[in-house]
Amino acid sequence: MSDGGTSEEDRRKLHEEGCLELSRRPAWEVCLLVEQYYWQFHSRVASLLEETRASWVEDGEERPGTAAAWEVSGKLEEEGLYVSAVHPSADEEDNWTGPRFYISIVPSAIQGGPAPRPPKEVEELLWPRPRDRLQPWITELGWTMVPEGSNEQTLHADILSWDEEPSRPRKDGLGRFHHFLWKPSRRECCTTKIVHTAFTEGSVEHWHYDSLSQVKSPSLVLDSEVLHCGSATRKGCWSSTCTIQLCSARGWRALHADGRASQDLLWYVWPIEEAPAKRPAAPSQWHQDAQVEALWEDGYWYSARIVKRQKDGRYKVRWEGEDTVASGFYAAHLRAQLAATDSAERPRPGKRRRTDNPQSLLQVLQKSQRGYICKKTLVPWAYVGFVGHRVSGVHRVAPSEKEAAASHAVRVGNFYAEDQQEVLRYIAEVHADLLADTQWLRKNRGKLRAENGLTRRYSVPEILCKKHEVDGFDIFADPDEAVLLAERAAKDGEKTSRPELPHEEAQQIQEGLDEVVASAAGTGGPVGSDEVLELLGRAVAGGEVAAAVYLSERIEARFIVVLRARFTQFSWFVCKIMDHDGVRCLVETSTLNGLGAIWRDGAVDHDCPYSI
Repeated sequence: MSDGGTSEEDRRKLHEEGCLELSRRPAWEVCLLVEQYYWQFHSRVASLLEETRASWVEDGEERPGTAAAWEVSGKLEEEGLYVSAVHPSADEEDNWTGPRFYISIVPSAIQGGPAPRPPKEVEELLWPRPRDRLQPWITELGWTMVPEGSNEQTLHADILSWDEEPSRPRKDGLGRFHHFLWKPSRRECCTTKIVHTAFTEGSVEHWHYDSLSQVKSPSLVLDSEVLHCGSATRKGCWSSTCTIQLCSARGWRALHADGRASQDLLWYVWPIEEAPAKRPAAPSQWHQDAQVEALWEDGYWYSARIVKRQKDGRYKVRWEGEDTVASGFYAAHLRAQLAATDSAERPRPGKRRRTDNPQSLLQVLQKSQRGYICKKTLVPWAYVGFVGHRVSGVHRVAPSEKEAAASHAVRVGNFYAEDQQEVLRYIAEVHADLLADTQWLRKNRGKLRAENGLTRRYSVPEILCKKHEVDGFDIFADPDEAVLLAERAAKDGEKTSRPELPHEEAQQIQEGLDEVVASAAGTGGPVGSDEVLELLGRAVAGGEVAAAVYLSERIEARFIVVLRARFTQFSWFVCKIMDHDGVRCLVETSTLNGLGAIWRDGAVDHDCPYSI
């Protein structure tokens, strides 16, 4: 890359061979930022890592230095730095011999907004196609730290796919992930080793080591998908190299696919300012058959032709190269068509339904969290920020495997899944639900704005923080009634509260209970009924429910025994009693229940006068 611009030979070396040696680092503010952090924190980081040297070989199957990196990262978290253990050093038998570390300043850099755009010659070198320059990203930013006397690094590719047939493979002669490397001292040369043209998705063969070639330049840029490694380091001091890794707009989509990056770490990137579009101003109205570009749900612009302007002011377009149309485009989602080389080729199959939101609104809709709207009844609800939402108590049926797959495909933006029919059906269903919700909200807007117990008790920030849920506020009940019930429950709780039973009293109740149990089992002395009654009263007063129930059962058992003894004398007898109608017979009985014998004469019954 010369001072005057970028040559075709430079682009060929980078995109076809995978590496281009540079005479100096790019004149870019981001490079200066890395150097500033390096000179400020390099010595401190080296000191912290030296303190953890004893743990470098205790990481088991993890990369050497993993535990040390976590420990040092915790100490540097307030500085906005993150330390990780990268591909380690290894001997000739490819056995790990020691760690290599990377110090990232991305957590600190992203706090200041988007990164400034790189110089024009850098953009032309990295992204020959203009649309790759629209929204690039910085995926790594910082410097490497290698301990003194380390062996050569294992041969690897920074970005790779583990799939045998990746859905978004690298195109021949066009890179998408690139790495700038330079020495911070400006006096040393980079010593990285490269296997030219080895775009193997990280797969390494023994003959690749024989094809290694070492660069000798103050700076270089390499393709992150080519095989490379760091050289061995000399003894006496740590070795460091400043780096910046960039991702093109097209590469950003590939980074999300085929397992190239963990979804949990994709937030850990720094966006670059979006390139300004040089085009004529869009007219207030597009005429029929006008050639335009329409913003699709994936965030890309695709060539189309205006079919007509609808009554609601939105437009219907026909996609170029397809016999399909899409409707619902606002004028803001259309623009004048760029040159053919700058416009994206729309993926096929292209017949899909467009939503009102061009920025993939459907990616954040989760079917499992939605409910049906019941229009027959109106449950009072809080009005927050001009928009309310109401969900009835209807439970949704658990989605089938196809529905779950379609829901996941929509959430991650994979609109081209294998079962597209199920995906389209799910999108249509969600769209219909949204329309029903919108109509219901529009119809009940006045009622939703009415103040209620929830809005009087909590502010909007408190509701958004779900303070009402912490307090146990039932939002599905009438708000005023919920407040009243909560106050009543609090008062009832105060009334029924009992003082804590003293320890001595509890001990005496337990000792008395043990004596009653032993007496009932025949292993203890006799216990009088008055003693059991006194113990029962103390158990009830102290709130000992289980003890009170047991003692009541013992008293009841004793009472039944006494009754049986008293009434035995009444068994097996016959008596006669005269009344004004004559003589009636008493039914003979020999049991306790028989003492309640009944006189029988037609439909008239009388209790036995001897029964109790």
